[in-house]
Amino acid sequence: RRSRWWIGAAAVVLSLAILAVPAVRNRLQLDLWQATSMHADYLKAQSLLEHYYQPHNLENSIPLFLKNIQREPKFAPAWAGLGRAYWRRYQDTRDSTYIQLAKNACARAEELGQNLAFVHVTLGMIDTDAGRNDLATQELEHAHNLDATNPEVYAAQADLYRKQGRT
Repeated sequence: RRSRWWIGAAAVVLSLAILAVPAVRNRLQLDLWQATSMHADYLKAQSLLEHYYQPHNLENSIPLFLKNIQREPKFAPAWAGLGRAYWRRYQDTRDSTYIQLAKNACARAEELGQNLAFVHVTLGMIDTDAGRNDLATQELEHAHNLDATNPEVYAAQADLYRKQGRT
């Protein structure tokens, strides 16, 4: 019991000593500010993406996702959002370069290993549009297994069924 108390007391003293050093304290404050700023940019990008149908929202979301990725390259949700934004951009412009950009961003999100349903929904949408129904079905089933309450999974499945003539 006594040794645990000493370890706890030592941890508190060490923490206070670290915070007392101005350079360390400033660095911690900077890291916190950057994390907060990154989070705000990500939320703004997601909000723009959710309202992709409004003018300029897609164009404005892509740079925000890229900014997040530049700050934190291993932030899988930003990669997933970027993939969806590129996919939506393709739907607007029919510029096929956006398809590969969307696939690459989704692949990067997958590499980071967080198993995001959002990624598989996007890939399912891409496959549905290309007429690769078997692949679309697999992606959407995977998304459903990851998050059975995600309404985007059901919307993408409904779109797939519609394109297959299944009412």
